[in-house]
Amino acid sequence: MGSTALSVRAIVLEQTERTRLCSRVEVARYIADSELKAASLDSQICALIALRDRERVTTQVLKHVASPIHSLPGELLAEIFHLTIRAHQHMRDAFSVSQVCVDWRQVAHSAPRLWCGPIEIRTWKRSDEAEQSYLDGLEQWLARSIPLSIPLTLRVGFDLDLETYPTAGVDGGVSAAPDSRIFDVILATAPRWRSLKLNVPSSEEYQIPSHPSLFLDRLAGHSLDSLEELNFILGDDNPVILFGSASQLRKLGLQLNHQEHLPEMTLPWAQLVNLTLDFQYSTEHRLGIVVDAFRLCSNITKASVVSSGWTQLPQVEPQVIHHHLRSLSLCLEDGFEYGDEHLGPLFDRLSLPVLEELALESPNTLDLARFTAFQMRSPHITRLELSYLDIFEQNPDGLIIMLRTMMNLTHLEIGNTAGCWSPATCRALTYEDGVPPLVPLLHHLIITELKYDASRDLVEPLDTLINSRYWTDAQLVSRAFPPAVARWTQIRIENSVIDFTGEKMERRTYRNPLLQLCDVFLEARRAKDVCEK
Repeated sequence: MGSTALSVRAIVLEQTERTRLCSRVEVARYIADSELKAASLDSQICALIALRDRERVTTQVLKHVASPIHSLPGELLAEIFHLTIRAHQHMRDAFSVSQVCVDWRQVAHSAPRLWCGPIEIRTWKRSDEAEQSYLDGLEQWLARSIPLSIPLTLRVGFDLDLETYPTAGVDGGVSAAPDSRIFDVILATAPRWRSLKLNVPSSEEYQIPSHPSLFLDRLAGHSLDSLEELNFILGDDNPVILFGSASQLRKLGLQLNHQEHLPEMTLPWAQLVNLTLDFQYSTEHRLGIVVDAFRLCSNITKASVVSSGWTQLPQVEPQVIHHHLRSLSLCLEDGFEYGDEHLGPLFDRLSLPVLEELALESPNTLDLARFTAFQMRSPHITRLELSYLDIFEQNPDGLIIMLRTMMNLTHLEIGNTAGCWSPATCRALTYEDGVPPLVPLLHHLIITELKYDASRDLVEPLDTLINSRYWTDAQLVSRAFPPAVARWTQIRIENSVIDFTGEKMERRTYRNPLLQLCDVFLEARRAKDVCEK
């Protein structure tokens, strides 16, 4: 600051002395000359700044050219982009990586895999400006995934909560009537749909008429040649759903509300291999819908039913015999409308001669007699999962009764089932030479959520059970005859305390008697192995 002031002062003295004897015209000429010199210097400075900026850019470009990533082929760079995209934020990550630079944008836009993740589209009408922006962005996004197939979720119609949006559909900027232009954009990609989740709300659910038929009617005219999985979430309506060809469709999921019968759909039922039925409400028609669906899907290998049970059969019908179903999952939620609901009626209707995997989750009553009859018609079950069954509190021997007819069982998993796993159960499963064993092929056992108090009584019986079905290789060779049961391959006891799998044990939060059991068992096994070596 001081040096600048002295310089100005010196210039003032210099020019004052210079012009002391000059006329006004001469001073004006000096001023013009000075302005010309300043302008000349400005132009030189601007040119130098431009040269400096150019050199700075040149430096950055040279660094970019010299960077290792610049030497990568575009295909490899696209693969790196793909690996960096997180499944739960794939849209944000794909967009972010495409905004780094022009080169990366070109690579990203030419890599369809980056843009073919799951996408959810809501078809209700927005304001004109917002609708056009949404359509432009959606069309560009879908175009970038060409020619790959895409998983799509559609919310057809209007499904906003009026309590949260009281003016929606009137003057709130959102209309119940969808814009037909969005259907044009969506349906243009129909041949590329890999999976489709279609949410069709009830026309009376929000007291505003929705228009799913506008979309469903147009969908009927499109082929779905890439579609492998289809999921419907239906309101109270029971629309007629017409599909074009869907030669690759293998998996179907239906979430139903108060439907009285299976929705009318032109689907290739016979080619389905996976079926899921999810009933949101109790109705007397549920069993009929399940039976009808199982009859139509004659070649399914895996099925899952979520309901609240059945009280009685709607009518006497012949059994449904499935010669391909290998995996069945039944999840029964609490029934609030029809009293004592249970799995029995469904077991009565099914005959599954090749069933291998069965999972039961039910807080309701399980009729052991009906279940045993079902087991006799399904003699090849190898995997059984039981959760939240309350039958064992009234019948402690229930599990033993169930296992007696499962001679091919190899995997048993029991969780959150009070009274199921007891010392008596351990003794029944304990192997003794010369005694016919229970489930002789069992080698995989998982027990979860045992009560802490109950686990104290299980230490000795479970220790005996584990050791009775395990031998080292040397012990097996030294036996006069092989054991009549399989050797353990995996045991897992998860009481929010331990995770025991073979030679690996992970301690959790606090010590439990079963943890001590696993400590002892592991040490004994290690000692045996050392001695034999």
